[in-house]
Amino acid sequence: MVKCMVPDCRNYSNPIRKKVFHRLPVSNPVLCKRWLIAISNPAVDPDSPLDPRQARSMFVCSDHFLPTDYILLPRRPLLKSTAVPSVFPHRLHALPGPVPEVRRPARLRYQPLRQAAAARSFYTAPVC
Repeated sequence: MVKCMVPDCRNYSNPIRKKVFHRLPVSNPVLCKRWLIAISNPAVDPDSPLDPRQARSMFVCSDHFLPTDYILLPRRPLLKSTAVPSVFPHRLHALPGPVPEVRRPARLRYQPLRQAAAARSFYTAPVC
């Protein structure tokens, strides 16, 4: 089973989902390093050389590439040789931003005593 190596990406090879998985471009060390920096997987150091056996099992799914990163061919799209993964929706949650305000629950307002007494007498049955 093939799994995407991008942190927090849960895509894996599944005939129903129809995801395309791309191997790391190990034959081009400069491009491979750019991929590893973009992916920022803590298990892989972009500065250290990759073991070829380890690199064969590293894949990135098509969700992390832009539509402009592909060349449209009649049979299937082909990833451009200069493409670098750049779509990481899981990182949007980690971006610093304004802290949302925590709203306090609204205070309950008590009815004036006269209205409460009137409501109580309206709903009670007369006693004979």
